[in-house]
Amino acid sequence: MKTAEAPLGTIVAAVDGSPSSDLAVDFAVHQALLTRRPLTLVHALSPMDTVWLAPVGMSPSMGTGVGLEALETQAKELLAEVRADVASRAPELEVHVLLRFGDPRQVLLDVATRASMVVMGSRGRGPVRSLLLGSVAVGVSHHVTCPLVVLRPTDGAERSGVLVAVDATERSMAPLEFAFQHASAYGLPLTVLHAYWDVRHAAVHAHGEQEGVHDDEDELLLLAEILAGMAEKYPDVVVHRALATGMVDLAVMDAAADKELVVLGTHHGSGAGEMLFGSVATTVLEHASCTVAVVPLHLTD
Repeated sequence: MKTAEAPLGTIVAAVDGSPSSDLAVDFAVHQALLTRRPLTLVHALSPMDTVWLAPVGMSPSMGTGVGLEALETQAKELLAEVRADVASRAPELEVHVLLRFGDPRQVLLDVATRASMVVMGSRGRGPVRSLLLGSVAVGVSHHVTCPLVVLRPTDGAERSGVLVAVDATERSMAPLEFAFQHASAYGLPLTVLHAYWDVRHAAVHAHGEQEGVHDDEDELLLLAEILAGMAEKYPDVVVHRALATGMVDLAVMDAAADKELVVLGTHHGSGAGEMLFGSVATTVLEHASCTVAVVPLHLTD
């Protein structure tokens, strides 16, 4: 059904007709069925979209109004096509469609205030997709108020399992919960990675030795404390614990090389939390080859 705004608690899928958008819709459909929530298909149009008309013989000089009118028609057709496909696969699923005019980042952020999850692809259809669509995912991740899942086109590599990066404090409970839920629902093993930097390992690195995975009893005890409740809540999940020293973003990227999903926390605001969690999430979103989920840390409040 068409809707003026997304229903509360909906799973939102950003739709643009690209291969990664198709993957995002598939993921969102499965998540909506799993959690028994409505699905909302969202497409955003902005004046910037008129620059995409040149490859098909239309110049922006022909008039922004004409360009947007044509794009609006195409967008409505795209949403109707995707909705029909979803209905054929999951007729029991409540599906809404939403077409908004504006910056895609702001459109998704506005819809996210009523959503339980936003799912989107990492690459769009336009000639400027690497710049524009990449910035959409990163921009949304900096301010989104619910979990954001970003899908990428498959690269042919064999991947299995979920990776969640934590800092071994209570701040990590929201991404940890998300990762356990996903691992349990899909029967996947879960790796919990605590990457950190301390002066002992910095000194080792200064003398030419490599950073990497370590066995630090104190850090393992901290990790065990935050995992204790999760193990009881999700006894079916096989959990692997890992410690790594050095730059957190590089440690996460290395550990995510063979995973199908990596889960990160992000902090909206200012100060050290924003610099640490925000910068790591941005790096992983821009460079990871697997699906990335960014979970606001405030969800534990």
